[in-house]
Amino acid sequence: MTQNAPTYDVIAVGNAIVDVLAPCEPAFLDAQGLTAGSMQLVDAAQSAALYAAMAAGVEASGGSAGNTVAGVGSFGGRAAYIGKVADDQLGGVFTHDITAVGVHFVTPPLKDGADQGLATGVCMINVT
Repeated sequence: MTQNAPTYDVIAVGNAIVDVLAPCEPAFLDAQGLTAGSMQLVDAAQSAALYAAMAAGVEASGGSAGNTVAGVGSFGGRAAYIGKVADDQLGGVFTHDITAVGVHFVTPPLKDGADQGLATGVCMINVT
């Protein structure tokens, strides 16, 4: 019996998350009710308000599974990712970044997610 070589070295299933890193002053954290050095989970409305209030930052695809296959792809490995983004600006960022390092990602974006209050996952990092 012959065995075919695998198509991918690594296939990951995960939460498609975009990391947004932006500089801020301690006063910004206070105004937003945030504590330096901590993590706070927020709902969709809080997320949108915080994102709008943040300074311009750097956006990059993230999430543990996404980062793993991005590392594999950037070192020349064959990697694929299964996860869901919305059909929004951050979904475009995630798709662009992960495919730019050679990761196979063809999961179609969630259409009309905004109508249901759904958006691409985001991790906002405010750096003081």
